[in-house]
Amino acid sequence: MRPARLTIALCLLLMLAGVVSGQESTRGHIAWLDTNFNVWRYDAAQELQVQLTSDSADLRRYLWPTWSLDGRLAWFGHEIADGKLVFTAWVQHEPGAPARQVYLGAEAFNYAYWSPEDCADDPDCRVLALLLSNNTQGMFVELVRDAPATVGGSVRLRGGPPFYFSWSPDGGRLLLQRNNRRFDIYDVSEDRIQATLDATPGRIQAPQWSPVDDRLLLGVRQPDGRSALVVQDGEDSLPLAGGLEGAVAFNWSPDGRSVAWREQTTNGYGPLVVSDAASGVRLTGSLTDGVLAFVWAPNGKRIAWLEFDIPARNVSASRGSGLLAQAATSFPRLRWRLLDLESGETLVSPPFLPTQEMLYYITYFDQFAQSHRLWSPDSRQLVYGELRQGGPLVQLLDVDRMSDGPTTLAPGWIGIWDYGKS
Repeated sequence: MRPARLTIALCLLLMLAGVVSGQESTRGHIAWLDTNFNVWRYDAAQELQVQLTSDSADLRRYLWPTWSLDGRLAWFGHEIADGKLVFTAWVQHEPGAPARQVYLGAEAFNYAYWSPEDCADDPDCRVLALLLSNNTQGMFVELVRDAPATVGGSVRLRGGPPFYFSWSPDGGRLLLQRNNRRFDIYDVSEDRIQATLDATPGRIQAPQWSPVDDRLLLGVRQPDGRSALVVQDGEDSLPLAGGLEGAVAFNWSPDGRSVAWREQTTNGYGPLVVSDAASGVRLTGSLTDGVLAFVWAPNGKRIAWLEFDIPARNVSASRGSGLLAQAATSFPRLRWRLLDLESGETLVSPPFLPTQEMLYYITYFDQFAQSHRLWSPDSRQLVYGELRQGGPLVQLLDVDRMSDGPTTLAPGWIGIWDYGKS
């Protein structure tokens, strides 16, 4: 065989081996906070790390990188200047582009969540919803327009605490849960409350708009004080579960066909349950109790959850809350567990100590799952923050080899995957 033909044959063999083994490179971007609370960006396909901020200091740090569906990256700054708190919000539209400041205020930052679609009046615009608080107005949502012609333009929604919210898939409305007393539908373009639902919030945190249509996922208070988990579709209400005594956390599947949920009572954290969103039938779930937080894979075929690394027994919810508060400095550790919805197979990772940022995510995971993705766009990896003796690490866990443990992306507090659009 001549050299040219040999080279071609070798190339074909390598390509075939790659197809057979399925070892395609992971694509997408991760934004993370390093140990000094500066923001970095990682291109997984090119294995390229780029530092986006470098001026974090004792009285200045950056917080919670937040991706939009169209690839914009926001991050936030807290700074003490002349004895006063200064809050800033920054946005980078694409890799390598300069970041620009879109908001400046004197509030404390709690959370951020991008609108899933463009503004109704401007295809270059997206709205960034900021959950902020100050001493005079309490907790509120600031809706910041990110568009070339409207730098810093915003609308303020008052309410809470607590104050939870979910975007409609068209980006035109917000489902609000305020003060544990009411559900409102807010129209963004008209700047008004479009409707107040008859239902009263039960023991829940974040309500959720369906990712694909106008159905709402709610935990509502029943006459006896217990909660019911329902899918609200206009005037029709489909109960998925009722008579729930404890706090209920839930998340839509990416295609809107299923709902995963978990109850937390004084007896402990319950099992994960997956219910059909059209019939209410329970489809599957975890075989054990103790589910702290859970996140759907983008392809909807798997669910990963976190549990305490305490084999063969559950932890009471009251004790569990205390353990979460101590988890970054003392036993017990946490571990990832994964359920494959098609095969029923479960996998488990080695235990780890979470960083404080991971603990914050876990505490409010039903809200964060709508806005901050721990899964890679191809549903192959999880990113999370782990605290080790040498310091905090941003870890990547291959879900097909969970028992092997993670690989380290970089020293840092937490990482967030983008949505695969950039």
